[in-house]
Amino acid sequence: MIVHLEDGTVGFVGGAAQLHARGMLDSLLQSCRLDEVEGNEEVTLEDVPSFPLEHLDQPNGPVISQSRPGTGKAPRPFLKKEQDKTNKSSLRLFIQYLTASDAWWLWALVAVISVSHMALILARSWWLRVWINHDTEIIINAPNMVVGNGSFHFCIYVAFAICEWLVGAMCLRGILSAPLQWLDTVPVGQILNRFSVDLNIVDSRICLSLIQILVAGLESGSVIVAGIIVNPLSIIPIVPLASACVYFSRVYLVAAREMKRMENIARSPIYEKFNSSLTGLWTIRAYGKSEIYIEQMQQLVDAHARAYWHQWLLTRWLGTRINITGAIFTTCVAVLVTRQNGVDAASAGFAIGFSIQLSSAITQLIQVYTGFELDLNSVDRVLEYSDVESELYEGIDPPTAWPTEGRLDMVNLAVKYAPDLPPVLSGVNVSIDGYQRVGIVGRTGAGKSSLALALFRFLEASQGQILIDGVDIAKMTLTHLRGRLAIIPQNPVLFSGTVRSNLDPFQEYDDDELLSALAQVKYTTSAAKILSSELEIPIYKGGLNLSQGQRQLLCLARAIVSNPKILILDEATSSIDHATDEKIQQALRAKFGRGSSTLLVIAHRLSTIADFDHILVLDRGTAVEFGSPRDLINLENGIFRAMVEKDSERGQLLRIISG
Repeated sequence: MIVHLEDGTVGFVGGAAQLHARGMLDSLLQSCRLDEVEGNEEVTLEDVPSFPLEHLDQPNGPVISQSRPGTGKAPRPFLKKEQDKTNKSSLRLFIQYLTASDAWWLWALVAVISVSHMALILARSWWLRVWINHDTEIIINAPNMVVGNGSFHFCIYVAFAICEWLVGAMCLRGILSAPLQWLDTVPVGQILNRFSVDLNIVDSRICLSLIQILVAGLESGSVIVAGIIVNPLSIIPIVPLASACVYFSRVYLVAAREMKRMENIARSPIYEKFNSSLTGLWTIRAYGKSEIYIEQMQQLVDAHARAYWHQWLLTRWLGTRINITGAIFTTCVAVLVTRQNGVDAASAGFAIGFSIQLSSAITQLIQVYTGFELDLNSVDRVLEYSDVESELYEGIDPPTAWPTEGRLDMVNLAVKYAPDLPPVLSGVNVSIDGYQRVGIVGRTGAGKSSLALALFRFLEASQGQILIDGVDIAKMTLTHLRGRLAIIPQNPVLFSGTVRSNLDPFQEYDDDELLSALAQVKYTTSAAKILSSELEIPIYKGGLNLSQGQRQLLCLARAIVSNPKILILDEATSSIDHATDEKIQQALRAKFGRGSSTLLVIAHRLSTIADFDHILVLDRGTAVEFGSPRDLINLENGIFRAMVEKDSERGQLLRIISG
């Protein structure tokens, strides 16, 4: 079955053979050709490149390079692709990580203890050599030397705990203050990946890796110093050993760093697929599509495993070459010592022990350092979210009683979802007096929900102003603005907890006010008879243990508790039954509007707003009609009049409007 849509209407319904018989098949294929097909070549099915099925589960999907009509610009994907950064140096990342603690005195103390620790180890080895060179037996009954390992590790762990806590806090603060556009375009899987795997690496492995680097580095340095003191010529074999290890590590890091990034990026779609599968689990099972989702998840896991496997192979490649280099170095030193005449047993033993210890220390240092370099990629990914452009929370504080009337003025308002996108609202000039009930209607895509988002500054005005009681909301702090308004969206938002925590999340009201709000919306649940108090009824995440109508009633009760001067309903009754809709309408008429609050209702049922004070009609982002329902119904060729005439409840609507 083929359905052909043209200019918003159904132009054809039928099979492919019927479409071909009418001569429409070739023209449709010609109009749908891809950019790769040039000139006036006839487009056939062979000309159209196919996309492998596994690409369909990618966060952004396959992107076909086509231009938007009339713009010459390629369409950008809605979801932001996870960035694969390669231009940030490891030293810069490490400095950012350390400066996050803002505790330089701790790092200075760590450095002093570390140097003292290795100096004592070096002195112990030197003193042993002195004992061997003396032919007398020396018995020392002094107490054993105790190196301050406890203080050493305590200072390091305290410093890193501060770093890790502040890095995590900055990342979380960046997410919570991110604008709506960023949250809409970044997949949830990417965010979960950063806050689970990457933040865990920052919390645990970074600290341990740096401790191991300090120990291995100071041990290598102390061994080299000891060798130079005993025999300055020992520096000669150290140079090729260090050069070979540095060379292998640099070659390894070039490939391993990119492989680590590929592994991190490949992990995000797994979280995204798992989260979306849990969200739509009932739908997936109802349509019998479990096997498809299992296959897609297996493909994502395989993609991640390939990156992880190659990273493991690279690690083995480095380890093999470093160990072979260390073995060759030790062998060469042993041969040189045995071939040299006049070397006493103490010096020979020291030289061979020195070579073994040095090769082991350098091997450990290189392996730990390369792992630390790869882990810094997680630091970069976490710090990236701390640099997310945040909403503009700064501004003036309004008076305590603001708004007092709920008067709303929109002056030449224009709103965009992004700077490079066309405006969704343009040239809106509307004045709404306080305490009025205003219905907002329009076709799909007219800008109704965008207007609600602009009132809360989830979308910033690119032009014009929104004034509430004469105060420009663009100059106001977001905390005060959003705290004085209330909205009930189409999809109610409830949190895991109880009825009390959802009605009063900040514990600002007493039980009598909460119970009064529940009574006004006639909220009841089947569990109310079992529990001693309705306020302690548990609410699952998203209100999964409640019906759609109960969720909306609970959101309405929350709005009644906050008692806002401006309340917006964004098609809040579009997916509930008429009985619950009637409860909501009764509560709205009793509590809001006409001397109480300004009520703005984005409606799909005209019967819910037919008796309102004013109706605002939006069309293609502009306010085309504004007035009382009676005035608008008398407009010839008016949009509101046409909507009423096409409504299935036309007679009832006309009776309500006529009064």
